[in-house]
Amino acid sequence: MESNVIIDDVSVYVRQQGKGHPVLILHGWGSSSLSWETVMNELARNGFCVYVPDLPGFGQSPEPPAHWDLSNYTELVHRLIRELRISGCMLVGHSFGGRVSIQVASKYPQDIQLLALCGAAGIVRRCTLKTRVFGVVSKAGKSVPLVQNHARKLLYFLAGERDYYRASPTMRSVMSKTLTHELKELLPSIQCPTLLLWGSNDKATPLADAKIAESLIADNALVILQGYGHSLQRQAPQKVAHHIQQFFRKNQS
Repeated sequence: MESNVIIDDVSVYVRQQGKGHPVLILHGWGSSSLSWETVMNELARNGFCVYVPDLPGFGQSPEPPAHWDLSNYTELVHRLIRELRISGCMLVGHSFGGRVSIQVASKYPQDIQLLALCGAAGIVRRCTLKTRVFGVVSKAGKSVPLVQNHARKLLYFLAGERDYYRASPTMRSVMSKTLTHELKELLPSIQCPTLLLWGSNDKATPLADAKIAESLIADNALVILQGYGHSLQRQAPQKVAHHIQQFFRKNQS
């Protein structure tokens, strides 16, 4: 089942499948609901009603009407939960979707019964090549557009930020506002049981981030998938679905 939910004139494309306890999945940056199709099918076959929206600016959802920051996405997800009437759902967030999920769980605990963070971003700020290049180049002067255009292209490529270079001006602004957003201080405020699902070879959000989350979230379970990287939903969808189901059942008994 597919639908478009309108929230404050923002159209959000939502895929829904299955019947049972509601699970809301938030995808990562540059991705969409399609990347979670196998996980969705697995969960739907095992007694869950799964909702996977395309966040504004991704997949089949138009870009946001302004230069949004993380709080705008948080409010949209909160409103979406109300529109879909799934308060008390299990919220699953991957990468950028994990950023949003952390804020939703912290600000609107009544919306969430259980939380699963899969390679979630925003847990700790690191002064890496990626963040240094991103910060320097995105703030560079605009006096020599042609030179800067080639310099940005090369540096973003080296730093692994090709998504930024290819994005529209609006989504570049969104990315620059969310890439370095520190969420570590919010982790102790998460009240619901939380599954931390991480790949041992995750380069985008290293396992060290999961360890920090484990130390700060009161009620959590850390599951490490050995040999897998950042995109667990693509690399090991059956394992991801299995651990989500297992975590749900354990916390329902």
